[in-house]
This record gives sequence, C-alpha cells and structure tokens, in this order.
Amino acid sequence: MPNGISREQQAVIQLLLKTAHFELSLSEQLKQILDIICRQAGLNWVEMASVYLQEAELLERVASFDLPLELDARSRQLSPADTASWQMAQGQSLLWLAAPKQIQTPYDAPGYEICLVPLTTDSKYLGILMLYCRPAVPASERYSTALLELIGGVLSTLIFQKQAEQRLARQHRMLQSASRLDRCFMLKNQDFSLFPEMLVELLDLTQSRYGLIVQISFKQVQQMNMTDPEIRLVACSQNIQSMPNNQKPELFWRQNQSDSPLLTRLKAGQLVISNQPLTDASIFGFPAGHPPISTFLGIPFYSGCSLLGMAYLANRPGGYSSDLMQELEPFIQTCLSLFELSGNDSKQGPLTPEPV
Repeated sequence: MPNGISREQQAVIQLLLKTAHFELSLSEQLKQILDIICRQAGLNWVEMASVYLQEAELLERVASFDLPLELDARSRQLSPADTASWQMAQGQSLLWLAAPKQIQTPYDAPGYEICLVPLTTDSKYLGILMLYCRPAVPASERYSTALLELIGGVLSTLIFQKQAEQRLARQHRMLQSASRLDRCFMLKNQDFSLFPEMLVELLDLTQSRYGLIVQISFKQVQQMNMTDPEIRLVACSQNIQSMPNNQKPELFWRQNQSDSPLLTRLKAGQLVISNQPLTDASIFGFPAGHPPISTFLGIPFYSGCSLLGMAYLANRPGGYSSDLMQELEPFIQTCLSLFELSGNDSKQGPLTPEPV
C-alpha cells in the first residue's frame, strides 16, 4: 500500500475488492462501490458520487450515489464540450474543481467542490469517478491523493474485468444469432422471415431502439452512379412502419439517392457512424414524422461492386463506435451472405415490410 494510507483505509480497499465476487451487473457493482466509498469508507466530506464510462464519443453515467433529481436529469451524459471531464481523457491525473457559483457544465452542483478521479488501465481511458465534496472540510481531513488514486486503480481494474466479461457474452450471443439465422434460412423454416429476424438480431446486439433494413436491386456501381435501383424496405421497427405512406423511408430515399451525403458514403461501402446526427453534415434530413434520432449507424451490404442492401440503426444509449463494429464483423458477414442468397431466390418476399 502507498505511504499515507491508514489501516482503516486499507480495509476500504479490501471492501472494494470483495465486490469483484458479487454476481452483479456492472451498474449494480458500481453502485455497491459508491456506497462503500461514500458511507462505509468514512469519507464524511463526500456527499454525492458518480461513475462515468466512455461510450463512443460520450461519457455515459452508469452509477451514482445520492444525486438530487435536477442534477441526475441533466448529467446523464457528458460530451467533449464539457472540457473539465475530457481533460481526464488526455491522461491528466487527479483533478480538483473549485465550487462553482452557478451551473456551467451538466455536472456542476453550485456549492460543491468536485474531485475527478481518472479511471484507466493499460493506458486505456475508461472513464471518471466524480466525487462531490463540501468545500468547508479542511484538506487535512480528506483522504490523501495516494488513496484516491488507489481507489481509482481498483475501480478501473474491476470495470475492465467486467467489460471483458460483457464482451465475451456479446460475442457468444452474436455467434448464436448468426448460426440461428443461417440455419433457419437454409432449412426454409415456414415461420422464419429473413429480414425481420435479421433486424431483431441487429437491434439486440447493438442495443439500438429502432431501425430498418433496405434491399436494393441493381446491376452495377460505376463511379458511384447506380442504374435505376429498386429500393425495397424489407424490415423496419413498428414506429417507422406506422408513418404515413407518403412519408415512408423508401420514397424519401428514391428522391434523394443522387445527392444525399449519407447514401454517397454508403454506396462507397463506408460505414456511417454519427453520435450527433442532427448536426452532422454527413447525415441527410429525415422526413416529417420520422421518429427522433439521437445516435445513428448505417451499414452497407456489398458483394463485389454490387450494393445489395443497407441497415439503418438508431438510438443506441451512449452511441456507436468502431470498437462495436469490429465486434459485430462476423455477424455482418453472415448478414451479407444471406443477402446474397436471398437475391438468388426467385421469391424475395412481399414488398410490404414486416414491422418488428
């Protein structure tokens, strides 16, 4: 143990380590840890606490202790615009912020000093432990910097281990999903609808709130110009299916296929990830009545020089990332194979999309 840490404080670290054996989700485990830090650890100068983990381009709050409702509501996500929090991503060590007199960032609580403890492991930035402290408490009564950094190190290790377990579970779930889709399609299961089932699996694997799949029939792509393609909406979420017929997505895409930056990138075989779609110039405007979009993922399905289809997914909490797409690559390859096989089937299904 580092110098300056008492026997009682060493006991706190032991309590934190014991949570690794709890059969809890990451969020539940972090809540247990915050309870230990704020109640059992004797940190009488800490009144509130939060843990933020990096998700794509955002910091997502995954656990908190005693946050008032107003602060809870406005501090669930932090963006690069919240400069103090993102200084931590640049490898800065423990950071104390003076008590603000008014709200300047989403996590400010006027009257409280804030201690930001970086959560990192193997040079990888995981997130932040945020402690709200009463400024009247003398510095001599607070825990030492060494202990706070040690708490951050223990917390980082537990988070890293739990995230590794979650990745393994997702990979297992993904392989099961790919195998099921493949098997049901090959066996011509009477109760099996390929594209709706594919969309269900994509939504589940990415934790997206809604999405759709488009099938495209055309001859060839030359210099990103398509030969009058037939764009068919073959699967969509219920909230998209309920849009008026004159606002259906396939009509909108037909009208915008030549000048949409989004379609240009997808036709070029590029994944499109936007965690701020309303301000991202690469995303076209959506038709009136379209469900609100906070995060967006566009996946093109290419075979050679032929664009067979696209999947649009939206509103994954915390956003989409290249790491997530690397995890999904085997499943996306399965989807591409099924697109190819379905295109060779003379019975491609009804033109009316099936909602999921």
